[in-house]
Amino acid sequence: KDLVSAFILDEHKGSVAEVLRKALIGEETANFELPLMSKHGDRYTVLLNATTRRDAKGQINGVVGVGQDITEINKASAETKRMADDLMRLIETANAPIFGIDTEGKVTEWNAKASSLLGYSKLEALGKSLVQNFINEEFKDSVNKVLQEALNGRETANFGFPMFTKDDERREILLNATTRRGPNNEITGVIGVGQDITQIREMNEEQSRVADDLSRLIESANAPIFGVDPNGMVTEWNRKAADILGYTREETIGKHLVGNFIQPENRESVKGVLERALTGEETANYELPLLSKTQKRLTVLLNATTRRDARGQITGVVGVGQDITALNKLMEDAQRVADDLTRIIETANAPIFGINTKGEVTEWNRRMTVITKYSKEEAAGRHLVKNFITKAYSKQVEQVLQAAMQGVETANFEFPLFTKSGDTKVQILMSATPRRGPDGKIIGMIAVGQDITQLKAATEEADRTANELSRLIDSANAPIFGVDGNYCLTEWNQMMMKISGVPREEVIGKAFNVLFDRNAQESINEIKEVLKDALTGVDRPKFEMRFNRRVTEQSRSQDSQVVLLLSATARLDSSGSIVGVVSIGQDITEHKLLEEKKMNFVAVVSHELRSPIHGICGLSDALSASELDPKRAKQLSMIRTCSGRLLDLVTNIMDVSSMQSKKLKLTKRPCNLGQIVEETVQLLTHATNKRGVPVMSAEVECVNDIKESLPLIQADVHRVTQVFYNLVMNAMKFTSKGSIRISALVDRANDQVKVLIKDTGIGIASEHLGNIFSPFEQEDDADGKSFEGIGLGLAISREVVERHAGTITVESTLGVGSTFTVCLPIHDTTKPGKEEEETNPEKPVQKKVLKQAQVAEFCSPQSRKASAEERGTALPRSDSAQRSNTESSDFNHIPQEAERTLTLTDDSSLAGSEAINVLHIDATSSSEKVVKNALTTIGVNVITTTSINAAMKTLSQGTLPHLVLFHAAVPRPSCEEIFRCLREELKLSPSKVPVITISNKSSAVESSAETFISGPDCLVPKQFTPEELVLRVQMTLQVRTGYINASRQDRHLHLLQVALPKHVSRQLLVRHKMIAEELHQVALLYCRVTNWSSLSYALGTRKTVEIACEVLGHMERLGGQQSIYLSLSLQHPIIAVCGHDGNNVRCLEKILQFVSSVIKATQDICSKHQIQMRMGLHVGHVQAGMVGTGLPRYSLFGESLDIAQTIETTCPPGCVHLSDQAKHQMGEEVCIDGASLFDQGEMQIESYGQMRTWVIVPKSQQTNFRAWQKEAKAKQALKKPVAMLAQTPAPVSRQADLETIDKLRTEVEALQTQLQLAEGKMSQMSQVASTRTVAIPQHFHGTNGHSPAHNSQMQDEISSQWSGTGNTSKVNELLRGRVESLKKEVSELKSKLRESNRDLVLAGAELQAMKAEVEDAWKQVMHTDESMLKYKSDFENTEDRLALLTS
Repeated sequence: KDLVSAFILDEHKGSVAEVLRKALIGEETANFELPLMSKHGDRYTVLLNATTRRDAKGQINGVVGVGQDITEINKASAETKRMADDLMRLIETANAPIFGIDTEGKVTEWNAKASSLLGYSKLEALGKSLVQNFINEEFKDSVNKVLQEALNGRETANFGFPMFTKDDERREILLNATTRRGPNNEITGVIGVGQDITQIREMNEEQSRVADDLSRLIESANAPIFGVDPNGMVTEWNRKAADILGYTREETIGKHLVGNFIQPENRESVKGVLERALTGEETANYELPLLSKTQKRLTVLLNATTRRDARGQITGVVGVGQDITALNKLMEDAQRVADDLTRIIETANAPIFGINTKGEVTEWNRRMTVITKYSKEEAAGRHLVKNFITKAYSKQVEQVLQAAMQGVETANFEFPLFTKSGDTKVQILMSATPRRGPDGKIIGMIAVGQDITQLKAATEEADRTANELSRLIDSANAPIFGVDGNYCLTEWNQMMMKISGVPREEVIGKAFNVLFDRNAQESINEIKEVLKDALTGVDRPKFEMRFNRRVTEQSRSQDSQVVLLLSATARLDSSGSIVGVVSIGQDITEHKLLEEKKMNFVAVVSHELRSPIHGICGLSDALSASELDPKRAKQLSMIRTCSGRLLDLVTNIMDVSSMQSKKLKLTKRPCNLGQIVEETVQLLTHATNKRGVPVMSAEVECVNDIKESLPLIQADVHRVTQVFYNLVMNAMKFTSKGSIRISALVDRANDQVKVLIKDTGIGIASEHLGNIFSPFEQEDDADGKSFEGIGLGLAISREVVERHAGTITVESTLGVGSTFTVCLPIHDTTKPGKEEEETNPEKPVQKKVLKQAQVAEFCSPQSRKASAEERGTALPRSDSAQRSNTESSDFNHIPQEAERTLTLTDDSSLAGSEAINVLHIDATSSSEKVVKNALTTIGVNVITTTSINAAMKTLSQGTLPHLVLFHAAVPRPSCEEIFRCLREELKLSPSKVPVITISNKSSAVESSAETFISGPDCLVPKQFTPEELVLRVQMTLQVRTGYINASRQDRHLHLLQVALPKHVSRQLLVRHKMIAEELHQVALLYCRVTNWSSLSYALGTRKTVEIACEVLGHMERLGGQQSIYLSLSLQHPIIAVCGHDGNNVRCLEKILQFVSSVIKATQDICSKHQIQMRMGLHVGHVQAGMVGTGLPRYSLFGESLDIAQTIETTCPPGCVHLSDQAKHQMGEEVCIDGASLFDQGEMQIESYGQMRTWVIVPKSQQTNFRAWQKEAKAKQALKKPVAMLAQTPAPVSRQADLETIDKLRTEVEALQTQLQLAEGKMSQMSQVASTRTVAIPQHFHGTNGHSPAHNSQMQDEISSQWSGTGNTSKVNELLRGRVESLKKEVSELKSKLRESNRDLVLAGAELQAMKAEVEDAWKQVMHTDESMLKYKSDFENTEDRLALLTS
């Protein structure tokens, strides 16, 4: 049968037929897998060898196929391959990390899970040592041991160890290490199958923790928990169960629960519950009655839960209970409360109704029935809105009810209800609350209302009344305003608007101080205190408020200041709480103006009276001093006494006037109250009246019980002394016998000192106690009128005490005595004393006359300073002392014209040879004789003038006076003019020409002192004595002399400190010797201004000098602030050093701040013409010293200065060039705002070597810096080729260059020709030497590099040797020598030619490179500004020469 068609499967017939065909043509086939199908349908695979069959002739007559059944082998191979593939996929896709190693411990397998788990990819792991690269150091030995055991054939299972991921995250691995074997069963490695048990271990730990927590929870649970086993024996009994029942855990464990702890009547039911739980049927909320150990009945709500083991087998029952004994009681109480609540709703006095979710009425109490006349039966079940609410409010009420159904409560919703009759409207204020069922769901709404019909009517009536009251306040004819608790205005009526000129809209809601100027802080504080008292409930009647009226068209003609007399009353809300203050007042501006005019009139009259009275006093003193007649002397003394009393009266009237006009100023400072009282008592104890009789009666004892340990008070010493003088004087005048006792108490609670002055005098009637502190008031009886005085002492005393924030009170009984109590505040030692200086503090006249030696000693500057320090006060400073220490004295600023005409006499002492001139200005001439008589006694020349014009004429005549003495009676403009002339026009400070003013705090002097910085230097009261005037003049002149001497010393010291560092100037002042020092680690700035010359050409010399002064002056100021030493100059560099004084902390930062300020200042000063600066900055040590003899200078030198100078020369304009040391100390942060830091690379510094440098470029210079960089780069690029060309001898012209090149070319060609000839000669001579012929080549006669004579000589020599002897050996020797010589010459020629060619090639290449560099440099040049065009000619010349030489 046909093999193919009968026995081969259809799909393989073609391939089999092809194999047979090939075999039939002699092409045999081996190992062809032939699939066959058996007769029974079994499939087989045969491995066939198809061999050609031949006959005896060798003809192919068929094919023989020899096969092998490989069906089972294929199946086994396929299965093996499948298993291998499955195993590989299993390993790769396994959910466990699997790795393999070879016998050397290197990784050979690394599956995907291992990669994802540890973060190392397969490529990263393969070939690396497992232990060394992937195992923690702590476990390397144990893991290595396990792997070695596996390599020895001993496998390890469940070995736990940690591995760390690529991100250092710890993973716990459970490893099985299995030996890996080869085909011959040899061990080839280890396969490790792991398991990531990190989570399992965490879960185990968590389960353990949960189990522990559960045990603790059971034990500490707030519910009773017990457990039983299947036999009913107790296995669990927690703390709460023990607490409730009283049985401890030890008493219950192992005992039968039902038989021992359950009451007999409940045992069967409890037993049934436990049995059901043991069968898996759990029971919940079973009420279990129990009896405690103390026989107390308890009810526990029990849940019985089946307890199972890990296999699910029931092992017992756990019962979790809840003690509901109290809960049951509460539920009973709740039921009782619910019943009570139902009764309350029904009987409540408020209307209450309820609806369900459909809006139907479910609740309707008795009050609703009373209001609406609908009974509960009539309302129940009916829709509330549709039946009981008016249409106007039905929609709003419906919204409220719907909101309540959604769980949103509504409070205080107002709506009307109509009664059953329909003729009465009832207003209801309702609160709607959702009503919820037991499950928490909303089942309706309950509304509790309030009948507000009458309340609303009352509210409307109250609103109407309030509106009427508001209109009344607004239209009232009195000013009314109100503030709230924060002092913000809430009321402002029309009268306030009219008076103040400020509309209501501008002030409502703002603080009340908007009415006052910024300078009126004292008035603001006073008003605030009044309002503060009113806010605490204390009404304040009759207080004054002053403010400036806003100028309007209506008020333009009125006075600017307004005075209101107000009363402040607390404003209450409906609950009675204070919510603000209402002030109702009266405009008393005109009344106050009249009072001020009256007081001004009194002050003017008093002031005018003082001048003639003072003249009478002075003249009477002068006459009595020279009067020899006793009778006339007594009369003059009486005149002096009367005029003195009259002067005291006028002074008191002026004091009262200044107090009432609020012009009394106090100079407060800490003072000793006990000392003040002691001095007053000592003074008055010996005082006499006008008749010379002692004021204090002999039968009166004055006792001072004040101790010296009183705390200090903050007060004006003079005014407080005046108060106690008046009080003690009154006590002495009105006490004829008995005692006067002065005592003091310290009130720590109020921080006050109370001084009590108690006498046993005539007393004061009760009806007069309220008036005694008023001016010009005295007790109106015969006794009172018998004592002198006009009643001003107590008025002045009260004003002074109140100005000190104190109080003065009196208690008196007629005929028994009086007690005056003065309370003054204690000085706060935690705060600095705030002094309020008086313009003209008046002091009592000192009657004591000092001796001349004492006066001189006191007037010296040293003793005056020491005295001031002992008293704790400061000496008055002159203008020059108050100004900056760097400024010179004012005397140096006198204009040149004044300097030519005025000379200042130097008086080192008052007793010098030159007379002392005093310019006396007095318009009245009343005290001229007194002043002259007093001052001539000490050798003073008095020049008297009566007007300012005369004074100015005197000043302009040549010599300035040593002192100016003038009376405040001179008209006010004249006072100001004399101050302006001395202080402003002539620039004379008080230290040059002091001024003494004779005045009693007149307004003219006060204004002058406040207006001008330089006011009077000394004030003398009008009632001065000649001795006091002499003392004042001497003191002032001595102080002037001290100031002049100190000014000269300060000037010299200042010049020394400016020229030298402070520590050097101090050394020079202390010791005069050579100064040489090393300054370690200082910051050194080397700065140069490069365009002073161009600035002077552009701006002119004067403008340039002005700019230089301003710039260098700014540098001086900055240097002084930052402790930087500066060496300033225009032509030479500016050197700044910080750290020279030994304090080198932050010295570099200070220098950089200095640089930043200088750069900013130069930009501000020169906006149009910029100053170009270069700066070099270095940190290191320098040497310094005083150099020179005639004019020594402080000079710096050393390597650091050289470095700073060198880097300054290469600094871009406007930038700072830093050394590497400065950059290292500065760090990365640039201390100059907006600046950038650039690396400038290496540079060569002489005497130092290579140094890396940096450039700080300010923000304003960055554009210029980029242009500078391009220019520098272009210069650097041109520098190399230009330098190389400079070394090449420059030809005279282009033609000379061409001739040089032609000559060079000719020499090369000649060398080549000589080489060829030499090679030919060498070849021919070699042939002659080998054939031993005697023929001499013809070209030996040619040019071969030797002279013809030399060649001829050699030829003759060869010929003679040959013909004479026939000795060829000698000829051969000569020829060989010549050949060697020629070879040497040829070699030298070749070498020379090669060197020439190489030089030409190198020169050409170098010239090409130079040409390229020059072209690149020119391209860069073309991108810069026009200033770079100056290099164009250099470039063109260079380019021509390079092109010529290259060709």
